[in-house]
Amino acid sequence: MDELESIPSPRFFSATEDIEENSLDLNRYLVTHKSATFYLKMDSDNLVQEGIHKHDLLVVDRSLSTGKTAIAVVDGELKAYKTSLKNKILFLSNDYEQPFSLNQNDYIWGIVTAIIRKL
Repeated sequence: MDELESIPSPRFFSATEDIEENSLDLNRYLVTHKSATFYLKMDSDNLVQEGIHKHDLLVVDRSLSTGKTAIAVVDGELKAYKTSLKNKILFLSNDYEQPFSLNQNDYIWGIVTAIIRKL
């Protein structure tokens, strides 16, 4: 058996297949906490190195407080940042800003749990 034969084929859903049994519900797939989930559109390329591009749709869960990418209120604005923990202190950064910690007026608004991108 060569390598290509051992890789499982991707499953594609057809619009003509049985809707109940084989439908893909993006809300069920992407949303864990329905009442705490919001969708935000990325308005910059500040996180391209994290795989997040301008115009991507971010799925944000407000019930979470830790994760790789956070939405934070900084200076009164919602902004997306990658997170890192050093000496038990949370630091935020993006492709253009050096890591910084939140001040007393800033806070984590939610955690990005998925990204939706049009090709």
